[in-house]
Amino acid sequence: MDKCWYCIVEGGAKGPFTKDELLSKPYFTRESLVWKDGFSDWVPAKQVKELFAEEESESPKKPKFGELPEESVEGDGEVVLLDEKEPPNLILWLLILVLILFFYLFQMYST
Repeated sequence: MDKCWYCIVEGGAKGPFTKDELLSKPYFTRESLVWKDGFSDWVPAKQVKELFAEEESESPKKPKFGELPEESVEGDGEVVLLDEKEPPNLILWLLILVLILFFYLFQMYST
């Protein structure tokens, strides 16, 4: 592997590092500014797919809202949903609150 990566640390450039060396540095984060030959300017490491491509391919894909995760489908195609709760119905709770307020106001002014 070529030592072609540079990183900004405490205001100064450090390097060159190989990709593995750079990723192993304790001061290196996804927010660190990096540069290598061919870049027009320093960029945050999280924007460089080359640095984190292996990590992203190993991590499981998060399902989008409303999609079922792949683990929820068993061998025979049966879908097993985990404990899913209904979101609270805001309008219903507001209606209950208004009714309670009217009840107390009625009690206060009717006596």
